Amino acid sequence: NVVSSITVDGINSDELAFDGQHLWISDHTATEMPGMGAPPPGIYRIDRKDGSILKSFAPPGDDAKGKFPMGMAWDGKNLWNIDTYDGKIYRLDPADGSVLGSIPAPASGSCGMMHLNGCLWVSDASTDGLIYHLDAATGEVLSTFPGPGGAGHQATGIAWDGTNLWVHDEQVSDPRIYKLTVADPTEGGRCAPPPVADAGIMDAAVLDAGPDAEATTS
Repeated sequence: NVVSSITVDGINSDELAFDGQHLWISDHTATEMPGMGAPPPGIYRIDRKDGSILKSFAPPGDDAKGKFPMGMAWDGKNLWNIDTYDGKIYRLDPADGSVLGSIPAPASGSCGMMHLNGCLWVSDASTDGLIYHLDAATGEVLSTFPGPGGAGHQATGIAWDGTNLWVHDEQVSDPRIYKLTVADPTEGGRCAPPPVADAGIMDAAVLDAGPDAEATTS
């Protein structure tokens, strides 16, 4: 059930992150659909209660290619942003958007992203639809597995609830949100153990899957 919603005036929201107090939204509409009157590509900090814009800055990326900010993540101190056209994942100072570092994005369709204990989960919205687990410091791919929708589906948004991975599949004919089990989210100790979920934080699943097993309907 929808608990609440907010309207953010003046921008088109793409990807989302939460820093514990505020929401962060990326907007690449002006690059994707020029001539539509959209504001320049931007990254925005939003009041989660009323949708008001508290801060904004230009995203990283290559002006010559057209800035295309997508996935957003928060690591407890810094903001992370994928630029799909530039093929990079940037670590940003949330105060002003200055670039603190960057690593290669794992796929041409890198879209959704989240940070967990020194590692990044990245979803691929291209037809490959893979899920990547990266070392956030180096960009090394630690593991991959097929997105839950299967071949030809687009894995977009991604989130962690403390126990399971959740992935949004943007297949037009049958969009779904999937709940996945991951065999070893620490990657043999390369990533710190994930925090334990609060009881009741998630109570529904469409599908359970893991990198070492077939997807099964629950």
